[in-house]
Amino acid sequence: MYLLFNALLALSGLISLAAGAVLVVMAFRQSVSQGLLCAVIPLYIVFFGLAKLNHPRRMYLLSALVGGLMVFATSWAGMNATAPAPPEPEFDYDPDF
Repeated sequence: MYLLFNALLALSGLISLAAGAVLVVMAFRQSVSQGLLCAVIPLYIVFFGLAKLNHPRRMYLLSALVGGLMVFATSWAGMNATAPAPPEPEFDYDPDF
């Protein structure tokens, strides 16, 4: 089960990382300020892709970015939810102490 979550986590992380890198490069090609905003401010890259990017494949890039991040988040949460609980610590209690 952990192997499946780890594989899904790695694959979705790589997909969203690649799509994000392509979008940041496209933002830098438009202007340096757009590239810096995409690289520094969280979720500005989604706004840039929806509002400012005029490219025929922008929806593919955005769906790869957002979908990859969603799968990454859910598989990370699922991996943490299925982790076994740590054992309870055993304390030696001496009533005569």
